Amino acid sequence: MFDDKSLIDKLNMLPKGRISKKKINGKDRYYLQWSENGKTKSKYIPNEDLEEVIGKVEERKRIKKELRLANVNAGGLEERRFASNVITGKRLLNIVEPVRKYQKRDCFEGLMSFLNADATSRICSIYGLRRTGKTTLALQAIASLEEKGKTAYIKIIKGQSMSDLDKDLQKLSTDGYRYIFIDEITLLDDFIDTASILSDIYASSGMKIVISGADSLGIYLASRSELYDRTYLIHTTWIPYSEHSRLLNLDDIDEYIR
Repeated sequence: MFDDKSLIDKLNMLPKGRISKKKINGKDRYYLQWSENGKTKSKYIPNEDLEEVIGKVEERKRIKKELRLANVNAGGLEERRFASNVITGKRLLNIVEPVRKYQKRDCFEGLMSFLNADATSRICSIYGLRRTGKTTLALQAIASLEEKGKTAYIKIIKGQSMSDLDKDLQKLSTDGYRYIFIDEITLLDDFIDTASILSDIYASSGMKIVISGADSLGIYLASRSELYDRTYLIHTTWIPYSEHSRLLNLDDIDEYIR
């Protein structure tokens, strides 16, 4: 019998995050980086502890993968097709249906212009504080697309890596999916360092990829490095009074300030 409790206990004792390397004063220094309450934190790793920490990080990844597979097998599935939570077809249509009645943000037109433009190597990044409409914006765009049968919505699971997402995108590409919406992408352990895969491989081959996440700093850093000049940014945090009034049908400056 699969003992997931013992694995979870072991998982909680292992370090979260990933190993990053920085060159300081000509010397390589290594850090353990992880996200906590929406903020990126880091801890210096002395050279004598590096090998041990790397081993523990890899062990944590192995255990998390084993737990994910165990949960799927417990549900009676022989094989998990996708590493991420990939939603397509009728399930996706059921999810996007309720948002049709919602008013649209001013930035919606910019998102649709990106999706309807000729294919390029650029992706679209929606970022901003929580509860500012990022997911709703993406679902409204899906509802407005004519080719819904070629659209997939991916919800990233905490602890996944770009390698997991890459495998899912390969399968979706083989199946002919053209529009890919990836939510909470900054939960990927190595997103900032590997984001160019999305633009250089998949967008360049004709996929229209829209990513979103509440970790604005993570998306900003990726846009300044791996995705430099290869992403169209949509920022949802700031809402002008006129837009707030239109969306909520309110003409109350006090409510807007609150």
